Amino acid sequence: MAERVHALITPAVLLWAREQRGLPLEIAAKKIGITVEKLVACEVGSDQLSIPQLRAAADTYRRPMAIFYLKQIPRPGRAEVADFRRTPDADVQPSAELLLAMRRIREKQEAAASLAEYGPVHDWSFIGMVDAYENTDTVAARVRRMLGIEERSHEQWRDEYQAFKAWRTGLESLGVLVFQVGGIAVEEMRGFSISRKPYPTIVVNTKDSPQARIFSLLHEFAHLLLNRSGLCNLKESPASPSQSVETFCNYVAGSALLPDAAMRSFETVRNHGRSTVWTDLELSKIAKHFKVSQHVALRRLLILSFTTESFYRDKCAEWSMRPLAAAGGGGAESGADKVLRTQGRNYVQLVLGALHNEAITTVNVSEYLDMKLKHLSALEQQVNLARGGA
Repeated sequence: MAERVHALITPAVLLWAREQRGLPLEIAAKKIGITVEKLVACEVGSDQLSIPQLRAAADTYRRPMAIFYLKQIPRPGRAEVADFRRTPDADVQPSAELLLAMRRIREKQEAAASLAEYGPVHDWSFIGMVDAYENTDTVAARVRRMLGIEERSHEQWRDEYQAFKAWRTGLESLGVLVFQVGGIAVEEMRGFSISRKPYPTIVVNTKDSPQARIFSLLHEFAHLLLNRSGLCNLKESPASPSQSVETFCNYVAGSALLPDAAMRSFETVRNHGRSTVWTDLELSKIAKHFKVSQHVALRRLLILSFTTESFYRDKCAEWSMRPLAAAGGGGAESGADKVLRTQGRNYVQLVLGALHNEAITTVNVSEYLDMKLKHLSALEQQVNLARGGA
């Protein structure tokens, strides 16, 4: 019988890859197809994986096989998990799914930066242009102007999906990459951002409702304006905006989505009277009109002194007993449609531009866009149609 060929990899790198993936020994060993004892021995260097086992480990850890032959652990990227703030649960270990998503987005952002010459020229001077002590309503008004969203644009949007598309388009017009990722619990992550140029990046969770994703877009854009990469979760506080960056970003997002004048002039608010108690029907009308969640509507009412903190807390406690609103189901989606929805038009056009300039190959396109090559022709056609046939 032929002697088994061992993979002479670096044990420390094998251990590092598993820990970076966030997998416990038992799960990792099962996925690779070996015993826990075998995996432990390979990680400390007293045993070795076979070539097929290494291939399984590379697939499990979502790493290229070549990385395991490095003589030392790879240097951390410029945007590893530690750079993403997880307040107030900073001691909670991110899930394997979140770790993978953050690493993949970092790789895409770095790919976009390396391909920047094949895309349009953008002015990213908005990164770091505001301070957390500025007036949040003033910053919000500036945000709307930057994104080309009028104070009453929400009245023209058919539904929350059209609203999401409008806000996303505004962000992309500034050269922001906007990705949508799935497979991560909403309780762990609603969105995160990388405030680095070229091509600063915002990510939202497809498991979230479209209204919540809209809020995440604006919240994370506020992070970019502060030049503070961020990871936001469900924990919010109605405290003063000067108390934390997270609260500042919440205030900016709320004010951009529900401007003071538009809010006060809306019939349901105008006719409510002096009572600080709001019914679910009233909150629903406000939310539907402005294309936001009821939670965001109530929070804005609190900030504008139309209700009290006690009512806000009580209502939030009541809502917390209900399941989170999820993304609505859509019809059949083509492969090209899915790529544009998840990867964003900016990133897709940048990758295709590099391909047409022969800077990358079709294999690179498949890797960059997480796409099967059979969808490439349809994707190119969609992007060209969006450009007016250019």
